[in-house]
Amino acid sequence: MDFKLSKPPFVINGIHWSTANRWIVGTPNQTIIASPQCTVAGSLLTKREAAAVLETEQNIEAVCVLDELPSSFPYSNLLVLLATDSSIRIFAPKRHPELENWKQVGNGQFKQGGEHICCIAATVVVTEKGSMPVVACGSMNGKVTVIGLGATDNVDSCIEGTSILHFTAHSSAINYLAWMPDSQRKDSSNGCVLVVGSANGSVDLWSIKRDLSRATTMTPVCNKDWRSVTAHSVGKNMVALAKLGQVILIDFSTSSPTVHKVELEVTQTIVSCTIDEARDRIYVGAFDFEIIVIERQGRQWVNANKGPLLRDSLKKTIVRSFTTKFNMLRLLLRGMSMSPNNRYLVFTVDDQVNWDITRDGPEITRMHFHQLSDWPMDDSLGVLKRIVYGQYRGDLCYNLFDVLNGESTETLANFMDYVQKLEVSGDSKRHQLFVLNIIGCLLKGDQFKSLVEDARNQAFDYHYISQFLQIFMPNRDVAAFQANSMLRTKSHICPKASIAAERKAPSFPIRELTYWLDGSKKTTELKERIMLELERDPLWRVSDYPNLSLAETRERAMKKVRRLADLASSRPLEETMVRMSIISVVDPGFWTRFGVHFGLFFGALQGQATPAQLAYWMEQGAFTMQGITGCFGMTELGHGSNVAGLETTATYDPNTDEFDVHSPTLTATKWWIGGAAHTATHCAVYAQLIVNGKRYGTKTFVVQLRDTKTFELMPGVNIGDLGKKMGRDQIDNGWIRFTHVRIPRSHMLMKHTKVLRSGKVIEPPLAQLAYGALIQGRVSMVSDSANVAKRALTIATRYASVRRQFSDGTPGAPETKLIDYPIHQHRLLPLMAQTFAMVFAAREMTASYQKLMSQLNELGDSKGTEADSAIKNLKETHATSAGLKAFCTWMCLNIIDQCRQSLGGHGYSAYTGLSQAYSDFAVHCTWEGDNTILTLQCGRYLVATALDARKGQPLPANLAYLKNALSADGKELKVKPCAGDSADVVGSLDTLQAAWSSVAANAIVNAVRDFEAGLAKGLSKDNAYEFSSASRLHAARMHTYTYLLHRFAAQVKKSPQALRPTLTLLAQLFGAHSAVNHSGEFLQSGFYSGAQIETLKGFVNNACAQIRPDAVPLTDAFGYTDYVINSPLGRYDGDVYEKYFELVTSLNPQKPIPYFDSLIRPLLERTNESQPGPELEIDQE
Repeated sequence: MDFKLSKPPFVINGIHWSTANRWIVGTPNQTIIASPQCTVAGSLLTKREAAAVLETEQNIEAVCVLDELPSSFPYSNLLVLLATDSSIRIFAPKRHPELENWKQVGNGQFKQGGEHICCIAATVVVTEKGSMPVVACGSMNGKVTVIGLGATDNVDSCIEGTSILHFTAHSSAINYLAWMPDSQRKDSSNGCVLVVGSANGSVDLWSIKRDLSRATTMTPVCNKDWRSVTAHSVGKNMVALAKLGQVILIDFSTSSPTVHKVELEVTQTIVSCTIDEARDRIYVGAFDFEIIVIERQGRQWVNANKGPLLRDSLKKTIVRSFTTKFNMLRLLLRGMSMSPNNRYLVFTVDDQVNWDITRDGPEITRMHFHQLSDWPMDDSLGVLKRIVYGQYRGDLCYNLFDVLNGESTETLANFMDYVQKLEVSGDSKRHQLFVLNIIGCLLKGDQFKSLVEDARNQAFDYHYISQFLQIFMPNRDVAAFQANSMLRTKSHICPKASIAAERKAPSFPIRELTYWLDGSKKTTELKERIMLELERDPLWRVSDYPNLSLAETRERAMKKVRRLADLASSRPLEETMVRMSIISVVDPGFWTRFGVHFGLFFGALQGQATPAQLAYWMEQGAFTMQGITGCFGMTELGHGSNVAGLETTATYDPNTDEFDVHSPTLTATKWWIGGAAHTATHCAVYAQLIVNGKRYGTKTFVVQLRDTKTFELMPGVNIGDLGKKMGRDQIDNGWIRFTHVRIPRSHMLMKHTKVLRSGKVIEPPLAQLAYGALIQGRVSMVSDSANVAKRALTIATRYASVRRQFSDGTPGAPETKLIDYPIHQHRLLPLMAQTFAMVFAAREMTASYQKLMSQLNELGDSKGTEADSAIKNLKETHATSAGLKAFCTWMCLNIIDQCRQSLGGHGYSAYTGLSQAYSDFAVHCTWEGDNTILTLQCGRYLVATALDARKGQPLPANLAYLKNALSADGKELKVKPCAGDSADVVGSLDTLQAAWSSVAANAIVNAVRDFEAGLAKGLSKDNAYEFSSASRLHAARMHTYTYLLHRFAAQVKKSPQALRPTLTLLAQLFGAHSAVNHSGEFLQSGFYSGAQIETLKGFVNNACAQIRPDAVPLTDAFGYTDYVINSPLGRYDGDVYEKYFELVTSLNPQKPIPYFDSLIRPLLERTNESQPGPELEIDQE
């Protein structure tokens, strides 16, 4: 059953009295153009009585009028409407028309893509070529678009955009725009001034070039304020901005704008203001119909408030003129406007237009517009449902109460019951609470406390609620709400509200970016399923890790091993890889413990065993961990990165067909061997192969460490525990010493080098192919760096969006969000760009590695062109993975620490997630190859490749930039400097790629010169490389920056169109910020000048400001649940303080101090009295 309303809703949202002596009256979905001359008090205005009603399918949010158009224009007036779908509708009459001849002349082409437009402002710009109408549009994400209008030559003379200017004005939504008054626009040599106000209360002036080519910021008028501007008016010499309790006047009558601020003693929301320049007055109207008069006295503007008397007089006069009973509580001011001759003040009250207020006293003439219903009377419940689900774009604050007020108690009760039963979540829950409070207040009138609490908890906007309260709450309750509001009292600012505001208007589709980062929608859904499985599994509890002992940590890790081993052996490889990538973030220590067996031990079998050997070890349980638990024995106490210098030996004994594995020295002891201390039964041991007294280099041998039944150490094997570490305590690292341990010859992995029973050694034609499998660990760490960085940035960015610190000094103003400080944006957002760069580099590096391994597997022992190609690809992949592993792990470790520091003191807590993350990740910089050594290896490859290029060898793909950057002989840098000086040129993605290519090429040329200088001094080739080590290291760093940027740009080109603008800006920020940090390199290479570097710094500032509104949505796109984030400061809902306090207190309950009696009490109760010594005989004499 549907409960129908007894009256149709209607309300007037505002009014404008144009210079053409017409009224433009705004309603939810209609705009009425009326002439005051034909109005008679009490009459019903219709189209026949000189009114044009412009109806639109979308509700109208804003209206502006252009009255003084140039004579060359086909229309004398333009009416510009902003609809709720962010489209701009333009209506125009013919020259000297009848009012009903208005027609729509501009539509869809003005819709601003995916950005929600909040406000518009129109003016006529005087240029050297004549006059041009322009419309400025402000969006939810802080951007402003200025559109120049022109008319087509066709019969219909349609309006179209002839020129467009885009710029970012604020980090928060634009809530109003106003053009500088006419008198200041006569001199076409100066720019036009646009007043821009944002939702955070700040007000700025922007100078717009008359050809719409550039926008430049001027001196700010007002910094951030908890009170945003709710009404403004433009006169010939000034702009008035009104907010709760204050009016800001910008006076343009002097050579430079002068700002005046007038404080108001009013607790009601300001809904309208208008300027009376003939009398130097400004009328400010509050919701409860209190009209405040601001007057100029000398050089000052003062509050000459006669409001209460004027309000009461107006109310009485209006009520007397009504022919029907009127509810005094619903007498609400909607809008005001001065007539062109400054004689009349027109204002709207509910559905009435009232005018003709003379200077001697109010004399009201009333016009009652006919009811206009945008609310279907026969579907009341359907409308309520659409309101709750956010599908109704009307104004809840006005329309819903206006509609429901006066309905019977039974109808209201049925409405409440229906709304309560709707299934809702997210924003719909907020809408549901709002509707229920309206109905509850109408039913009982005592729901104020509930409303305030809901406002605080559900992130309601202060002004939205404050306006709503005017309708049905006594003034004292409104004041109580304003005094206790979450936006007025600093201690009551709701973190949930703060972070909810960050997600209102992302500039990109978040879900689509998640799919793109994960590789596909399928992968994202698999990720989400796995994260949910882990979260619901009690075995995977991670919140209490900081309080576990070393033994408890290792025990819990071991409990997970069997469950995951079963999954790994039974589930598809793709699922296992995704699962492990999540676990590497959730529990990096366990990821290492598990990965030692499957990634390192079993990976060694896969990469270096013959097919028969691999089948044998799989039968023994190497793949399923049934009978075998493996570890990886490469690092020694005295050797790490120098694999060729390992001291452990494996000497072949042809008499027994066995190898003798031995640790000849203390430094030959295997060290840091994960899983050795408690778990491993077998080890893939890297040792020097010795046959008949000859060394054949380092090979891999499977050595049994423990009896698989009794778990006793095998003869000749000694193992110890390395104990507590900096991080990753889940893994039982140990040391291993071999004392002439005998193993069968078949336990040497012989995919490449083979030892026959006779003692004959068969070495592969391409011995270096054996090292292809070792690249896998480095490639995986590039991906791991990106994943861990995403978690750290999610914590830091979300916390920065709810943490507030310091304010602008305005009494009652809330403190500012950390993320709104430019320095904090510089602190985090370049790291965000670095993380995206790592994500895309990891994607391409993984693809390159998989392609290489496929090529090597198909190659076998063949020689020739295919082998040469494989060797070339191996060298390139090895060098690239070495440089990326070093660079990305260094970068990630820095990101973790910078994010930790950005949390302030909370970052030092083990419970906030980043201190332990730093400790756990630091090992990435030294295992799988020390970063400095790997970077030098990459640098050696760069030098060798550059020398080969001189001899005519083709350049690999990742060094193709050298072809355009070097001279024909390859010895000199061939630089083409940046040609432009504007930020658009200097900071473009193409320019940045060229710039980094130039810098990397210059670094490589310098490294080659140093290498050749070493050779010229008579040094050997290896010593010449050492001689040039510093320049090789630098060349590798510059090359890796260049590689990351080029891969980033390549991925941007492949990305979906909806994501491309955001990803392009991030890529530009990565390239520009990195360039600024290495500006000396760009000056040295000659690509950028000093002035261009300064421009690039400004570009970085602007890029951070543009990305800032998307900071939280970007971290949302990483797709990590709160379980994976595992930090109370990084919660999705922003409830950081409650959850942080709960976590700390639950894990550290209050208990008696265990050492109070033994230590603290004696300390507190000790005395300073010294004990007397024995009596001396000499003192008795």
